[in-house]
Amino acid sequence: MTFYLKSRLILSIIFVLTLFACQNQTEKAFVGNLPDDMTRIWIGAEYWANPLQDWQLNNGRMECVVSGGGRNMYLLTHEIDSVPGNFKIRIRTGKLDNTNDSLNKGWIGFKIGIKGEFDDYRSSAVRGQGFPVGITTSGLLFIGKKDSPIQKVKTSFDDILLELTSSQKEDKYILKLAAYDKEHTLISEIKRTDIQPEWIEGGIAIVCHNGDLTEFPDKRTYSEYPVWGTAKGTARGGNVRFWFSDWNISGSKISVHKERAFGPILFAQHTLSNGILKMTAQMPPIGKKDGQIVDFQTKIADKWETMAQADIDTLSRTATFKINYWDISKDIDYRLVYELYSAGNRLMPHYFEGTIRKEPLDKDEIVVAAFTGNNDLGFPNSDVYESIKKLNPDLLFFSGDQIYEGVAGFGAQRAPVDKAMLDYLRKWYLYGWEYGD
Repeated sequence: MTFYLKSRLILSIIFVLTLFACQNQTEKAFVGNLPDDMTRIWIGAEYWANPLQDWQLNNGRMECVVSGGGRNMYLLTHEIDSVPGNFKIRIRTGKLDNTNDSLNKGWIGFKIGIKGEFDDYRSSAVRGQGFPVGITTSGLLFIGKKDSPIQKVKTSFDDILLELTSSQKEDKYILKLAAYDKEHTLISEIKRTDIQPEWIEGGIAIVCHNGDLTEFPDKRTYSEYPVWGTAKGTARGGNVRFWFSDWNISGSKISVHKERAFGPILFAQHTLSNGILKMTAQMPPIGKKDGQIVDFQTKIADKWETMAQADIDTLSRTATFKINYWDISKDIDYRLVYELYSAGNRLMPHYFEGTIRKEPLDKDEIVVAAFTGNNDLGFPNSDVYESIKKLNPDLLFFSGDQIYEGVAGFGAQRAPVDKAMLDYLRKWYLYGWEYGD
């Protein structure tokens, strides 16, 4: 009987530990679920598109609609951590153009271990460099660099699955990249066994690149800031336009940061003067099935009540509020409410909360923090933000020049108007991403 009870106890412990491990892996997993019956430019809060205007969500797929160098979709909420373990990344992809024309030189796949000049995920998302893994448009699988002995894959690029898996061996990693056709038949696979941890630890992005592959050096370097942001190899051109879907990431080496999601209410600014509150909520480029209004709410008797509603401007993507007779004698919490068309093809509410501080009429002196010439050389300027936060200013004064043509790379697009506006907004969003809190 004693042996039986001990055996049951051991089995129960093993079961609980296994269940916990499986649950932990599930919580770390990323599944790129998107609405499958709509089109919009903005993909979702978990992603940062480089550049914004060259991507779109279309019926459940992320599409790179403009061919050019360095096009990528950075994942904000998950990354490869600096802990022992493994990971798997999968994506389905195919060319957008249904023609038999040969593709220009380029490649599609992933960048992993993405890191920016500054230790912040936003720096990585905008100007980070990473370890490339994928397939060239000539059919050559590669991991970090081209390996000439590898035989090229014969594929039409209509619908293929790329799967990257890792395993750890002592102080290095083994990476294996496999390509499958739409029937999930293996086309080809390669393996590399000399991977240093620092090469692959960091952010994750999918890539659609027109141009030569820049192979990963043994030692990571950062390029100099380009004049007006026109980085080498990022020009528009070519016919390397691909769709991506069913993005899945899992493994014990994956860390989750859901708090890094950005949107759909990106940030808000307000002024308070003579009892009049004016607020502007900045939104992304939404679609026709998304909500078209934003609610402004405050708490009345511990219950959120809508005080005003505002339509979203179709060009600036802003919702503006003006509320008279505002109580300036106390701090008042507020929230903005917006419904976004989401996975499962339904509208889901999203909230952005903040505080309208009272007028500092009881002070002989007020503290003003002034900002100007806010280029992205130090984006996201975390040191500035943290220093200003300690001073607890009464007023933030942004006097102008919060963006420049070169902000966020990829140069400046001035035509047509709708694309030029998206390019401007992409740069403007960085300002709110820095100081929105």
